[in-house]
Amino acid sequence: GVVIQLKKVKEFYEQETNAKKQSLIEKINNINDKANDIQKRLNTDLGIINAIKAPQPKIVQDFDSQAKQKAEQLGGVALEAYNTIHGGATQLNLNGRSSLGDEGAKVIALMLKCENTQLKSLDLRQCKIYAAGGIALGEALAFNKTLEALDLGRLGLYLSLIHISEPTRPERISYAVFCLKKK
Repeated sequence: GVVIQLKKVKEFYEQETNAKKQSLIEKINNINDKANDIQKRLNTDLGIINAIKAPQPKIVQDFDSQAKQKAEQLGGVALEAYNTIHGGATQLNLNGRSSLGDEGAKVIALMLKCENTQLKSLDLRQCKIYAAGGIALGEALAFNKTLEALDLGRLGLYLSLIHISEPTRPERISYAVFCLKKK
């Protein structure tokens, strides 16, 4: 009797211990799964942060090569603008060059996105730039760090660009603010 009861008590404790071990193993596995999920999210966030912080010369090269290809296709004023900007000019005056149009403005917009652009002043009065070209130029201004003045000659307005960088953002991300002044 006593030996049988001892065996039953031993069996009971072994079963209870195994159940507790199994419960602990399940809890540990659950914690590990949550930790792995958190690690994946952190890796994704870090990847995004590193991509934003990392210099991206390939993007600059892509804008430049896109601009060159488009300028060569269009020829004329667009090619002249490309060569002038690409050559390191700080000013470009295309006043009255109506053949530039929206497509030529898009070439200039691509060049303005290049980090190696040194252009500070751009005169595009009477160049027949409409919505498509204007939108392309507007988008490019968010990338550009050097342009200080853009003259579109509409209604006698002169657009002066002031670049503002938020301290929490990488240096290469800037926003263009338009200050309208009467000529």
